Amino acid sequence: MKFSVVEMLEIAFDARRLLADEIFRCEGELMRASHPGQIKRLERKFAEVTKRKSEIQASIDKLSKIELELWRDEV
Repeated sequence: MKFSVVEMLEIAFDARRLLADEIFRCEGELMRASHPGQIKRLERKFAEVTKRKSEIQASIDKLSKIELELWRDEV
């Protein structure tokens, strides 16, 4: 299955939105956490999700650049 650049961007935007929701949930859980072990686990989860969101954003930036270059070639 092949995807166009626009379809890949849409998928990446959806992934970024889902990860932002997950970050929001992690922040809420961290504020309510009281056990040190639970806090450590949530901090690791928060760091992992934040890293994945940054990677998705980098992919969006690259795909946007590709889309712009393709659009310029068509004009």
